Amino acid sequence: MNIDLDMQLLAEFEIRPPLNQQLITLRCQCFPDTQQSRSYFKQLPQHRLLVFQDCQLIAHIGLEHRVITLNEKVLRIFGLIDVFVDPQHQGQGIASAMLTHLTKLGTQFSVDFLMAFATDPRIYQKNGFHLVDNYFQWLRVDEHKNYGVAIERIADEAWVKSLSGFPWTNGCVDLLGYLF
Repeated sequence: MNIDLDMQLLAEFEIRPPLNQQLITLRCQCFPDTQQSRSYFKQLPQHRLLVFQDCQLIAHIGLEHRVITLNEKVLRIFGLIDVFVDPQHQGQGIASAMLTHLTKLGTQFSVDFLMAFATDPRIYQKNGFHLVDNYFQWLRVDEHKNYGVAIERIADEAWVKSLSGFPWTNGCVDLLGYLF
């Protein structure tokens, strides 16, 4: 990562309107199929890991810290939300540096897994994540409405990275909240 980049972990409530507008603009640029006038897709993340270059936002990972259950075993996770890098800065190792930072942070604070749901596997494969095939249970949220609990098999979009050495197993995962 370039020396002139500034990485910051902020609580969501610390995001002020000018930064929120940068988030909206960059998110829409990186996800053109989901144009919305908000800085998140389904729900506000608890925290955001942000990268700036010359005071301009160039990369983002939303972060949800929660417990889930895997076959009724309680696990602590960092759920990764809306991972994106400005197209002009892609391919420079910024996303990998962010994932490395979250790996170190999670290991330091006894997080069992990093978890993401993504259709593009490249960044996750490159950074030690593994594709998992499980039944997931979550609160179905869409456009600020709760549509109840979903239980579905997710076989090609769920990525995990173990930080604790605990093995991921087949079976039922209860996300104990929304699908991030």
